[in-house]
Amino acid sequence: MQPADLIDPRHTRVFLLAAKHFQVYILVRGANPLAFRFYGQPGYYPKRLDIKAKTAKIDVGRYVLGGLVVSPYIHPGAFGGRDMQGVKKNWEESLSVIHSGEGRMYLPAGKHYMVEMDPNHKHYGVLYLCKSGLTTHKQYICSDYDLYGLISAKAPGVHEFVMEERLGNKHVRTPELLDVQVFLNRHFGLPLIQHGAQESYLSHQDEPVIAFEPGGGVVILEGKAAIEAYYANKLGGRKAFDSKHPEAAQPSRGLWKKT
Repeated sequence: MQPADLIDPRHTRVFLLAAKHFQVYILVRGANPLAFRFYGQPGYYPKRLDIKAKTAKIDVGRYVLGGLVVSPYIHPGAFGGRDMQGVKKNWEESLSVIHSGEGRMYLPAGKHYMVEMDPNHKHYGVLYLCKSGLTTHKQYICSDYDLYGLISAKAPGVHEFVMEERLGNKHVRTPELLDVQVFLNRHFGLPLIQHGAQESYLSHQDEPVIAFEPGGGVVILEGKAAIEAYYANKLGGRKAFDSKHPEAAQPSRGLWKKT
């Protein structure tokens, strides 16, 4: 497995610059390489926190779907073996902000998205953002980058975070997120970092992760065992936090908590 299998090769230098400048470890979940073709292209926008729906793993026939948020009811075969019950559940959790009607120029209040319903369009079945609520201004939703961890090099073993709300959703972040997020998105030219790191939401998962180190190293962690070893040895025994169990956290300072 190579870094280019996990993130857009154009962004490796940006992650390393941020890691060095802010003296942080930046761990990123492996992304779908099919999404990279949309980064920086007009008419596409990274998935925001108000969308729980999943992105397609593959293209289907003449439809360009891989790396885009797709309706599982239109293209159930686009998800590459994922548990479809979970995929449909995530889609349904997003319906509160998706308008399903037709024939209007502006979306109703509280609705920000629609689904491409033209079967002749290459993105048939793909979710799009209506900028300023204007339905003729489409931005098809592509994968963002999911941070796995964002960790200070000064005290990597201390997991400090705050629980808050963003776009109507519960959100957890470490103190470094806002500065690093602005830096990365500015250099990407696209808001590919949309939310806090996974380690502040869930226990460790079995998935590939790429780690950018403040000293310039790039390490690929190919699964749960490698991630756990990295946390134990490189990150001072740092623990992930499952936000479903807030009782596991201890007060730190103000609204901040720690594990």
